[in-house]
Amino acid sequence: MVDVSRVLATLQCIVLLIVVILSILYTLLSILIPHLRHRLHAFHINVCMSILCCCIYWLVQYCMSETSPRQFYSARTCSVVFYFQTMCTLQVPLSMIVVSIHRLCCVVYHNKLFFKSIQWISTCIISQWLIGMIISLPMFVRNQTVKFYFYQRRVKSTCFDFFLSFRLVV
Repeated sequence: MVDVSRVLATLQCIVLLIVVILSILYTLLSILIPHLRHRLHAFHINVCMSILCCCIYWLVQYCMSETSPRQFYSARTCSVVFYFQTMCTLQVPLSMIVVSIHRLCCVVYHNKLFFKSIQWISTCIISQWLIGMIISLPMFVRNQTVKFYFYQRRVKSTCFDFFLSFRLVV
């Protein structure tokens, strides 16, 4: 009989690989084609890098959870896995927010040259990555065991057990 979860995981890996390839291709074309080298394309490249970071993390996560989940979700690596999961996934919406903030500042302050400069673009992109890393830091502070409510009773579980229960619910 066909295992549906394994088929879905394989499909997710294939889709993520396609997104990784397209993201790398778009980034390389934006860098290599001379008439696409404009300040504003730095934001497009930043969005592509955020998507690339997120897809690579989830690709590794799906592959590791299918091949050796107990090593990937051990007590030693639990907080690191959740940190990178939060950080990589958060970078995509943060990159969209940075593009929106840049567009807002360019429209509202169209006479200010600072909002059209390389320094402003670099500040936006660097602050996006730093904010994503700082917001994800509470994943290191929390306890190594995950406590959650399951059918109105408190269950103390390891990171791997939490991952298994999460996969069963979803």
